Amino acid sequence: MAPSSVTLALAAAVCIAAWTGTASADSLSDSVQPFYEVTEKFLDFIQPFEESALVTDIFTALFNDTVKSSNSSSSPPSYNWQKIISRYWESMKGYFILVCIGLFLIIFVPLAGLITCCCRCCCKSCGGKGSQMEKRGSDWRRVLYGVLLIVLTTAMVLGVVLAFISNELVREQMDPSRGKPTMLANFSLHMAGVAGMLSEVPRRARNNSFSAVNALIADIYPAVGISMVSLRDTLGSSSKADAVLADALRAMQLLGDAHRHSESYVRHHSNYSGNLNNLNLMLGELRSNLSGIELDCPFNAIQADCNLIGSRLPTLRVTQNDSQTGLLNVTQLNGLMREVNNTELTLQLLSAREALNNVSKVGTEIVTDYANAVVKSINSSAELQVIWGTVEHLFSSLNSFILNNSYKVNSTVVNPVTQRASSLDETAAHLDLIRYGSFIAIASLASVVIVLWYFGVMYGLCGEPPYEDARCCNKGVGADCLTVGLVIGFISYALLFIVTLALFLSGGLSDTEVCRYLTGRAGASGYKELDSDLNQFMRFSSPRLSVYSLNLVSGLLEGCSKGNESITAALNIQNLVQGRHISQRVYGFVNESNDLLMKRRSDLVAKVALDLNFTHAESVSAAAAAQPLIPFLNELHKPLIEGSESVFAAIQNISITASKATDKARFVALFNYLNLNMRQAEMLQQSQFMSLDGLRTSLRQLNATVSEITNRLRDAHNSVHTLYNIEIAIKVAMANLTAQLGFKVQDTIELVVGAAANCAELHQKLKSLIDGPCVKLLRPLNGFWAGMGLCLICMLPCLVLAFKLANLFRKTHKNQADYSDNDYSNATYREFYRISTISQLLKPPLQGVK
Repeated sequence: MAPSSVTLALAAAVCIAAWTGTASADSLSDSVQPFYEVTEKFLDFIQPFEESALVTDIFTALFNDTVKSSNSSSSPPSYNWQKIISRYWESMKGYFILVCIGLFLIIFVPLAGLITCCCRCCCKSCGGKGSQMEKRGSDWRRVLYGVLLIVLTTAMVLGVVLAFISNELVREQMDPSRGKPTMLANFSLHMAGVAGMLSEVPRRARNNSFSAVNALIADIYPAVGISMVSLRDTLGSSSKADAVLADALRAMQLLGDAHRHSESYVRHHSNYSGNLNNLNLMLGELRSNLSGIELDCPFNAIQADCNLIGSRLPTLRVTQNDSQTGLLNVTQLNGLMREVNNTELTLQLLSAREALNNVSKVGTEIVTDYANAVVKSINSSAELQVIWGTVEHLFSSLNSFILNNSYKVNSTVVNPVTQRASSLDETAAHLDLIRYGSFIAIASLASVVIVLWYFGVMYGLCGEPPYEDARCCNKGVGADCLTVGLVIGFISYALLFIVTLALFLSGGLSDTEVCRYLTGRAGASGYKELDSDLNQFMRFSSPRLSVYSLNLVSGLLEGCSKGNESITAALNIQNLVQGRHISQRVYGFVNESNDLLMKRRSDLVAKVALDLNFTHAESVSAAAAAQPLIPFLNELHKPLIEGSESVFAAIQNISITASKATDKARFVALFNYLNLNMRQAEMLQQSQFMSLDGLRTSLRQLNATVSEITNRLRDAHNSVHTLYNIEIAIKVAMANLTAQLGFKVQDTIELVVGAAANCAELHQKLKSLIDGPCVKLLRPLNGFWAGMGLCLICMLPCLVLAFKLANLFRKTHKNQADYSDNDYSNATYREFYRISTISQLLKPPLQGVK
């Protein structure tokens, strides 16, 4: 029975391999991607990125010491290799733990199987006898162990299927006969594509350099003008000249405002006095016109209104006066302010401010001649040659570096299988065919064990007891299948685990030490570490690239993936080119401009004169501010006629309530006359009040602003002409010019290089280049050992369960206590157990029952 089971197992393994061979590679790859992601997370767990030392320390130390030793044979190593190796071993502790567990299982499982077989075959103390009486509860143990074995064996099936799929995906990448380019062919193709794109950059850069340099030249003069404005602003701010000039101009404005307010007050004073006289006359006429109104109240008018008019009208008086003293004071103030010619002083201040503003113009004139020379030099053919020549050298070197490695992939080697010279791709395909078959054999061996255990559980749970004349489907056959599976499992476990462990170490280390960085799982810091290592490798392997330090990995794999970043920014090319060529002209111009301005710093402020005399304006403003204007403001704030509102309201009421037309017309005319005169007088009163209040406010602010203005102007003049302040302003201006031209130079390099290469397209090609070995090849290889590892881990409890079930399936006699059951009298029940007497229990096992 066992040989037929093995044949069925091999047939099942072949079917799985055939199915994976005929299924679509893309569909197979998509189906196992979650499993591959779990495998990568497992590798990241056993060796976190932070603990990795190969890329971060060992490569760096190796390249640096190699370069140093090649330059000087006597120079000692610059790195503490003992410490680095110690850190590397520390980072590998996760691998060490798993390897130790694996070695233990490789030794223990076959040894345990050997001991079990010896006890079974020699001592007959393991596995049970065919005639052994079964114990109570054997039925539910058979079911429980059988279900557990089926579940665990199904998990083994999952691992084996994953191994078959992964094996097929690896073969898909290495077999050229399947109609698709192999991984090595794609790798070489993508490398050539990247090299081709880089080879086009110098020509495009040459074409772009003319327009880029012209744009830079067009921006030099505006940048100079802006920087000179910053020089003037810094000088005006540090010397406080801007502030004192602004205060002086404000003082002249306030002086003019005060003069206008005083003139307005004096001009309207006569009109205001006339209005007050008119109000007195109006009250006289009103008293004579309304005399005796209490007795002669108009018909239908309210008597109370007539009584109010008769009682209060004689006492109404104009409370305001013409304020001759206030007029005299304001007239004196006006005379004082006329002594100061604010127009002339304002013109002097404006002239001083214009001279200060001309500092920027003088500075621009100083550096213009040198700017013209720099523009002419940059626009020369030689300078343009320097600009794109650097770019050409850089990208040509990169192109040669990549092509050389591409040619190595396409190189010819001796095929160890055919012993003939063939391409690396063909040799790899032949060698991979051996690996492909070996992997199928390994997975098939595990499949044999799985199929045997499946048959064993099926026969053991569904078959009849193993008596002599039992049919094929009996529990004894199930026990045989389980036992054969046990023997094969014990024998093959060490072999399977050794292969799985070797693949785990090679594939896992390749992923965690290299591919994890390239695929981006290590993040931006991982890209930076690869940048450092790649730059050192390029300096070691290519002398033409020894002068460059680029962000090749982080720029192309991370920067270019953003979509809006150019290749110059991604690779840090702008700083490289600036530091060597065009920036020498531009920043040399800045340094030379700084030297010229420092030499002629006195000429910058030669025409700036701020020491103006404002002493008379200060004394006048102080005297004017001392004049007492508050009493006159309070006088103007009083009402014109005290208590007139009630009398006027009574007259208005009578004009409304009087029934006779003559009376109504008389009182309407009186009310309109009174209202007109009062409104005119109030408007003039308000105008005088505002003029006087504006005069007081202007004088107060004038005194506060113009105080010490002469000394402040003198101090500002001295500060402007201080060489230290001029030097500070020049430094600020040059820093501003450096920043502006720095941005312009970056824009220039961006125009030269940025448009010469498609950053996003380069990113896609390099990503495809990396995906070949690290994703399409290494992931399935890691998937194979992960699947086989899952199978081997689940096999451990399966070995125990299969052993227990083989023992239970061989039981031929019911438990002794069951003979007392009422059902035992049933003939069928007795036939099932075939027991007649107790003596039969002591007989040897039936022939043919194992």
